[in-house]
Order: sequence, then C-alpha cells, then structure tokens
Amino acid sequence: MMMERCRSVLSRAMASLPPAPLRTPRAALAAALVAALSLLGAACASDDTAGDTSTADEGGSDPAPAGSVEAGDILLTDVVTGSESSLDAVLANEADKPKLAWFWAPFCPTCRGEAPELDAFMAENADRVDMVGIGTRDDYGLAQKFQDDTGVVNFPLYWEETGNSWVDNAVAAQPYMILFVDGEDVERWPGGASVRQIEDALAKY
Repeated sequence: MMMERCRSVLSRAMASLPPAPLRTPRAALAAALVAALSLLGAACASDDTAGDTSTADEGGSDPAPAGSVEAGDILLTDVVTGSESSLDAVLANEADKPKLAWFWAPFCPTCRGEAPELDAFMAENADRVDMVGIGTRDDYGLAQKFQDDTGVVNFPLYWEETGNSWVDNAVAAQPYMILFVDGEDVERWPGGASVRQIEDALAKY
C-alpha cells in the first residue's frame, strides 16, 4: 500500500515538471529532481505514520510495585506435601520464636550449598528459632528436585510461581535471608547468611 502511494505521487510529481529542452543545464535538471524527491519523501513519510495511534505503553502493563499485592493473597506450595499456604501464614510467628526466611531458587548453586548447612543448623536449633524456605523462578518440578537433591527435612521449603513473595519482602536475588522477630524484619543478609551470622543475630534477640 505504501509503495503504491509512493509510486503514484512520484508519477504525478514528474508529470507536473515542465518539459526540458535537450540541452537543459545540469543545475536545472538537478533542481527538478530534488523537488520530485522531496514530494515523494513527504508522501511516503505521511503514509508511513497514518493511522498509527499506538503508544509505548499500549499492549502491556508495568510490573506491580513492591507491596502492591497483599501477602494474604500470595499462595506458596510446599514442595514435599503439595499443600498451599498464604505468605502471611508461612511467615507467622506461631510459636512465639524468631523466624528465619531463606529465599532460594532451584537453579541457584549457592543455595544448593547453603541448604544442607541450614538444615543441619535447624536440626539442632528448632527450639530457638523457626525457619522457612521461600523459592521462586524455574518451575515446581525443579523445586521438588532441589529438595530431593539437598535433602532438606528440618524446615519446610515452599515455592511460588509469580515472584510476589520476594517482591513483598523487597528481595531481588537469591540467596537472601531475613530474620523476623515479632513479625518485624530485624536483620537482612543479601547473599545469604552463615551459621555464625545467624547465631550472632539470635543472641541479640
């Protein structure tokens, strides 16, 4: 369509030029050619943009800002039992103890190294602190494989598809550890936390 219009405009523009004698100076011929090309360019440009009313934002939406999704509406799936729980319930301090939230991803090699150490820590400290693993990225099948490969049994591993559980807690990357006391996050460790760091933090609370 655009090419047909361009050809038509060019034909009209050339037809409108006065006939040139055989010995028309080069400058005059050049000026006539420039005029014809200018008409052609204007026509093609206007045709190219005609009817285009789309904007950069059309056809998509911005990601939800942090905290815009209620924690009670975010569902996590236990990778062992398949049962679902809300993020609020997972992070609740049911036993009036501090709670560690460990944010992990199935593909993460650092997480695979930390998981057995954290599991051993919880085997010896379940009376002092609760812990939960909150994973996202990849898929549920790989999350189950992560649990099988690492052998975590002393704290539950959850997974959720949307990543909103991380957004709600201002977590950008894994591994990441948060210590909650009375429902408030009191310590944060981007990149994960060692057992020594956890011990030192628990001693303060």
